[in-house]
Amino acid sequence: MSQIMIVEDDFRNALMVEAMMEGQQISVLRAKTGQEALDMFAKHDIKLVLLDIMLPDFDGITVTKSIRSGTNNSNVPIIAISAQTDNDLPDLLINIGCNEFLQKPFNAYKLQQMVLRYLA
Repeated sequence: MSQIMIVEDDFRNALMVEAMMEGQQISVLRAKTGQEALDMFAKHDIKLVLLDIMLPDFDGITVTKSIRSGTNNSNVPIIAISAQTDNDLPDLLINIGCNEFLQKPFNAYKLQQMVLRYLA
């Protein structure tokens, strides 16, 4: 069973992702803050990260840079998710190491297919 992590401070969004992964042989860990995400990432064998960009403590950009600069599974796929409408944000996120970017609100089926493609 693959283990992914959703980093999302909005409980409803995290719950929706968990529901989408039911029946897919995917275990979902949930982090509400950037620090919690980094702590979990260091302790678990995470195969993919779904990362909200706006978090209560520090942003997803900081989380991505920290994951990419580490030695523990630093090549893990990261899918950034944001409601921000800044036109430069997707390019910035890809340039710092995110593999994909999804704008909120996103299509649940599209996200599910993206996750499954990276875990294949």
